[in-house]
Amino acid sequence: MDWDPGSAYSIINTTLWKKLGSPSLQPAPKLKAYGNTNLKTKGITKVTVEVDGLQKLLPVVVMKNAKPMLFGLHWSEVFEMEFPKPVYSIKTSTPMTLKQILDKHVQLFDGKLGKVNNYYVNIHVKPEAEPIHLPARPIKFSMKKNIERELDRLISEGIVEKVDPNITPIEWATPTVNILKSTGEVRICGDYRTTLNPVLIKHLHPVPIFDQLRQNLANESD
Repeated sequence: MDWDPGSAYSIINTTLWKKLGSPSLQPAPKLKAYGNTNLKTKGITKVTVEVDGLQKLLPVVVMKNAKPMLFGLHWSEVFEMEFPKPVYSIKTSTPMTLKQILDKHVQLFDGKLGKVNNYYVNIHVKPEAEPIHLPARPIKFSMKKNIERELDRLISEGIVEKVDPNITPIEWATPTVNILKSTGEVRICGDYRTTLNPVLIKHLHPVPIFDQLRQNLANESD
């Protein structure tokens, strides 16, 4: 549990609440996190809290995924805990110019498509799924050279790899949709709606909110 006197209420997760015997819950007040984000609570109850041998029966808010759990302002005041001294001044450094930022992170602004190296993603399909191999769709003769040029570029930049069917058996094959840009270049898009998408096992884990990411980064720096 983290000590956070900036939080008006102390908060525990449902796992700890169950370990405490699942005391009855009352409707909790509406809580908001930084950024004015509404927090979903299960309710509020009272638990016995002990600090330095002193026990108090105090209210606590219960949330399903409280990460981290918080020792808030109310508990801190009850136990007369000493708060950190206020900050009276902040020393500032000379801000970096835009050119200095661009020079420091030149690899991010080189005009090329970014990519993640040395990282593999596993795609899970349903157990009953069978490989689907669809042929390429007909293309206009006038677009053929543009498409070949774009494929050569994608291969040279390591975005896609050329596969030789005589060496590597091709079980899955998806046709592409080729969009001609006003510049004469071609955008090549795989039409996975016809092959892979219907049999994918979707990853349903919710995207973490900013506060969770910030807390995870703070834990890693400890």
